[in-house]
Amino acid sequence: LLVRSAQQHEVYLACPATASQTAAMQEHFGPRVKRIVTVPPPRRRPVWRRMLGTLLDPAPDLAYRNYQPQLAVAIRRDLSDVAMDVVHLVGLESVGALMGPDWAPPPAKAIVVDEVNAEHVLQQRAQRVELREPRRWPGAVYSWIQARKLRRYERRALVSAGRVTSVSPGDAAILHRLAPGVVIDVVPNGVDT
Repeated sequence: LLVRSAQQHEVYLACPATASQTAAMQEHFGPRVKRIVTVPPPRRRPVWRRMLGTLLDPAPDLAYRNYQPQLAVAIRRDLSDVAMDVVHLVGLESVGALMGPDWAPPPAKAIVVDEVNAEHVLQQRAQRVELREPRRWPGAVYSWIQARKLRRYERRALVSAGRVTSVSPGDAAILHRLAPGVVIDVVPNGVDT
């Protein structure tokens, strides 16, 4: 999608990345994009903080998995000279990487959320699998709590976005039930054969 978009538009890529990931992106995307903005990935949250968050925080774990507050700062700093028409967030984790538990996107005419998964459904499926074995019941409780938090977070992202895409009609139907009235365009995964 990035390569195709870059054929007709000015594209800027911003994400958390290690030095080697940044180098790989520069090599692969550098000639195609106007600028690449990266910040170091966040450190893994300790288990105790995740457990406490599961009990006390209204936001799901996923909102913090890639959250890097420096990313929003770097975008504002390094792209302040750019009038962004569209901010394209690939996956709910990208929403979390940029905005964490809050919805505070950089200024743009439109926000597109590309839902590569119906995340709350994946968490529900994990819960069903974990319920099959008593030793995994703590994980089932975690998944049950996270699925509910993900529903709220995912719905908020869908309703707040200017446009939503999904990779399959099945996921689009699930997401439409979650956020009725939101138009969801199906853009299938593809591969350049």
